[in-house]
Amino acid sequence: MNQKVCSIVGCSNVGKTTLIERLVDWFKSHGINVGVIKHASHGFDLVEGKDSTRFFNAGAQMVWVFSEQKGTMRLDNNNSNDIISILNLEQGNVDLFLLEGFKTYPFCRVWVRKDMHDGPPEKNSLPTFVVGPFERVKDGPPKISNSAIEAVAFWTSKTLKI
Repeated sequence: MNQKVCSIVGCSNVGKTTLIERLVDWFKSHGINVGVIKHASHGFDLVEGKDSTRFFNAGAQMVWVFSEQKGTMRLDNNNSNDIISILNLEQGNVDLFLLEGFKTYPFCRVWVRKDMHDGPPEKNSLPTFVVGPFERVKDGPPKISNSAIEAVAFWTSKTLKI
């Protein structure tokens, strides 16, 4: 696999989504096409009754939905959780994939701390960058400094040779 992939991992509610959102913006502003895949460890729902859900419920392995503005894809994962196959589908269209979760997969990772004592749960040989904790705002997204975004972006770029 030739894809450039980095997992953004950490406990719930530490700022992973906000970090990815800011990283996508940073990489896009530097001419890098980014794809994002989120691991929904607690499952997710799609709107029942819509055409795409009806096709999927009828047994389609994959359903793509497109409009002039955007598109989405849904895969049948009953047999595996094969992220490599999904990444290979977009080979050539995306320069970098940022994954939210997928901490057990063999990709470099950014560990987002919940506090200063938090760190990656296991020692391994995968490149890991630790960031945070981020300042929490009541009922709002965490505040992540521009310098933190740049540090993660530079580390990711260097590690993956983007």
